[in-house]
Amino acid sequence: MTDDGDDPGSETPASSAAFEEVYRTHREAVYRYCLTRLRNPELAEDVCEDVFVSAIRSYRRAPIVDAEVKLWLMRIAHNAVIDHWRRRSRWSRVTTVLHGGEMSAVNVEQSVIDRSALRAVFEAMTGLRSKERELVSLRIGAGLTYAEIAKVVAMSEEGVRTATRRAIAKLQAAADGAE
Repeated sequence: MTDDGDDPGSETPASSAAFEEVYRTHREAVYRYCLTRLRNPELAEDVCEDVFVSAIRSYRRAPIVDAEVKLWLMRIAHNAVIDHWRRRSRWSRVTTVLHGGEMSAVNVEQSVIDRSALRAVFEAMTGLRSKERELVSLRIGAGLTYAEIAKVVAMSEEGVRTATRRAIAKLQAAADGAE
C-alpha cells in the first residue's frame, strides 16, 4: 500500500461523495470540450474519462475550491488533449474521421442531419489556427466564460475575448460557405 493517495481504498467517504458531485456537475462540459478538440465521440469519451481519473487522484490529496473546480478540470482536459495529439503522428491526425454512436431507428433522419451539421463545423474548424480552435472549443464546447478561458490559456481576458470572437466569426463564415 502506498502513501501517495492513489490507492482507491485511501479515499474517505466524504471525498468520494464530493468528487462524485464534481463528476456529475462537470462531466458534460469536459466531454463537449474534448469532443470539439478531438472531433471523435469515442476518443473524446476516452480522454474525458482519463481527465477524471487524473482529477480524482489529485482531488483526494487536496480537494479544489468549488469556484475553481471547472477551471481546474479544463486545464487537465486541455493538457490531456495536447498529450493525445503529441502521441499521434501527423498522418493519423489528417486521417481522423468523425465516428458517431448508433442511431435509433426512430430518429435516423435527424441523426443524419445532426451528424452532417457537426461534420461541417468540424471541417470548418480545420481552417482555424490551433490557438483559434482551442479558444472556440473552450468557449463553445466547454461553455467557459472569457475570464475562465483566460486562466486556462494564460492570456488576458480582453485578448481572449477579441481572439475568440474573431475565431468564431471565421468559423461561421467558413461553415456558411460550405453550405
